[in-house]
Amino acid sequence: MSLIGKALNKLFVSAKVIGSDYLRDDVEIVYVLENDRSEHRDLIAFILKQRGIEITKRCLLSTAPKSAKTLTYRLESLIEKLEFSDSECDVQIIPVTILHGHFPNRESSLWRVVFSERWGFKGWWGRLMQLVVNGRQTLLQFDAPISLRKMTQEHPQQTSGAGALWMMDKIQNHFIQRRNVIYGPKLLNRKQLISTIISSDDVQRQIFKYSEANDITVERAEKYARQQLNGIATNISPSFVRLGMLVLSRFFQRVYRHVKIQGIDKTRQIAKDYQLVFLPCHRSHMDYVLMSWNLHNQGIVVPHIVAGDNLNAPVLGGGLKRGGAIFMRRSFYDDSLYVVLFKSYISHLHKNGNTLEYFIEGGRSRTGRLLPPKIGVLSMTLEASLQDNAKPIALVPVWVSYDKIVETKSYSKQLGDAKKKPESLLGLLSTLKVFKSHFGDAVVSYGEPVLLDNVSKFDNLKSKSQFVARTVMERIAAASYVNETALLATALLSQPRLRLTKAQLIDRVNRLSSVLVKMPNAPAGIAKGSVEQWIDDAQARGQVSVSSADVYLTAEQAIEMTFYRNQIHHLTLFVGLYLLVAKRYPKPKLAAIRTLIKAVYPYLAKELYWPWQGGDVNKALNQVRELLVDQQLVEEEARCLVVRNTAVSVTLMQTVEPYLLRYYIVFRLLQEYSDLALGDLIDESVRLAKMLHAEFGFHSPEYTDSQGISNFIKSMHELEVLVTGEDGAVVSQVDASGLMQRSKQILLPHYVSLIDKDISRH
Repeated sequence: MSLIGKALNKLFVSAKVIGSDYLRDDVEIVYVLENDRSEHRDLIAFILKQRGIEITKRCLLSTAPKSAKTLTYRLESLIEKLEFSDSECDVQIIPVTILHGHFPNRESSLWRVVFSERWGFKGWWGRLMQLVVNGRQTLLQFDAPISLRKMTQEHPQQTSGAGALWMMDKIQNHFIQRRNVIYGPKLLNRKQLISTIISSDDVQRQIFKYSEANDITVERAEKYARQQLNGIATNISPSFVRLGMLVLSRFFQRVYRHVKIQGIDKTRQIAKDYQLVFLPCHRSHMDYVLMSWNLHNQGIVVPHIVAGDNLNAPVLGGGLKRGGAIFMRRSFYDDSLYVVLFKSYISHLHKNGNTLEYFIEGGRSRTGRLLPPKIGVLSMTLEASLQDNAKPIALVPVWVSYDKIVETKSYSKQLGDAKKKPESLLGLLSTLKVFKSHFGDAVVSYGEPVLLDNVSKFDNLKSKSQFVARTVMERIAAASYVNETALLATALLSQPRLRLTKAQLIDRVNRLSSVLVKMPNAPAGIAKGSVEQWIDDAQARGQVSVSSADVYLTAEQAIEMTFYRNQIHHLTLFVGLYLLVAKRYPKPKLAAIRTLIKAVYPYLAKELYWPWQGGDVNKALNQVRELLVDQQLVEEEARCLVVRNTAVSVTLMQTVEPYLLRYYIVFRLLQEYSDLALGDLIDESVRLAKMLHAEFGFHSPEYTDSQGISNFIKSMHELEVLVTGEDGAVVSQVDASGLMQRSKQILLPHYVSLIDKDISRH
């Protein structure tokens, strides 16, 4: 290492290293840089030395013009060596990207000279300024190795010289694509973009219609359109993003113990060839802040984020816009001019290749469960996928979860019928005091992307959007991470007294973990470590109470902990349902169990985003049976299953039963009354759920949440199980008598009896 390079790196550079898993010392590797800068060479040598890898000058080359010939000759000699080698030896080429201050760029900006890697001064002075200003935000990314042997096998017609030139082009193109991923396209001039959209034919036609409908001049209508578009359009500021990332790095270090990242490698890999649209689940206002910070750290440009215009409060809205927010009305399909304006803006962003992010559930989940998807903005993305964009589009599902969410108290109040307070700067400042405490771990887990490059023209946009939305939700569920709070909550909330000894709780959590990781829809990750330490951490966060040898929940803590238990319902309810049917049904033969579960499977699958269809359902049920036998939760006797009353089996069964009771309530009401309107059906269902809640204490405020019951009834309409007649009455399209009879054989008699008696009295 040169003395100057060592000194510069030590004084000014702090590198975020990505892709270190590709580093190996058991094969011959050539590292290729884009720029032949001595400080970059020294930095790579230092990083590799830290990992016990020593390299020579022959193994660290560059595509820079002054060094390109050396790289070409080296590639030629390596290809010749492989061509005449009889062994299976290989040489791997690893492109290495080093950038200082990887922030988005406007088309023109006075700050770009200093703050941008892309636009900075040339020569030693510019390089020094980059290190001084941006060295602490250095990104060093090792990309996936390119196999020279594989290249020679796939292109045998290429000689060593032609192969070397082909490889050079491939590497240089890789650097161009990688820069586009990290920086994104040049940010469009905001005023110019607004003027372009306003002057387009579609918008002009809608402006004219708006002026006629509202009896105003076209000039006033156009002014209104410009005001609306100005409220929609982001005003992303590279310097604001730069400052924000520095602040957020300190903030997250203070607030979270760890920010865990899963599944990002696949997303980073496809980012070179696809425009990324991130679709996270939505559990907290921290989601979009955490996502932007994380993507920046992972070498992906900060996305443009579609957010509700309730966040467009004075001062607060301006800051969010500078961070990439695009504001959208919660409901706007009654305003055709606004629809065209918003769609046109989204279409331009897609055409320009900007990275986007929006929450497919719409609003935040107050219960922890995944909400039904909203397809409005997704439909615009699907329409945009048919136009001539810079890249094809890839939808990236994202699971986000926390050991403790910031909005704990407000969610509990809202589920208790308290009104949601509007967002404001004063409201934000008043919540800062909660950050004095720690919130455990935060997790961002990236799911399998949905690629839209093969999307053909569709006849029905709504049907296509619903199908894609369902696929995205299933992949969000598949990317789930089971955190420590969810495991503690599931174990404690299944106890009538909400209390276990510490030893019992530790045992149940460990056994529950061993079941979940082996399920057919196993989570993408699960918390590991000492459960005893988890209990201490949860106590410090105020989520559990500890007395002597016992761990217990107060009434307030029980309400909070339902949120975390509900996050993993898509896992626990599948195996819990199997156990409950096998336990309660008189003759639990395998065929009978499958038949009973498949009778309710479509309803549960709709809400919980279970992925299996057709014959795959039987395969999944067989896997569950084998798992339960292996875990000694059930035994096979005389071709029937016998459920063992272990702590874990009881926990899983008690988790699923309150869920099934909601279904029983709805269908029982429809069986009894033929003239219930939708609103009355929801109200009566909520009333009965509250009665059960008060009588038996399910410790779940969302159990009596009208929105949850409304979502269930809506999903039954989508499955065409329920329909609403011309008179407004909700009618069942299926004969529910058999289902009700089976329910009485599975659900505890005193629950069913209380519901039936109350309905008979009314």
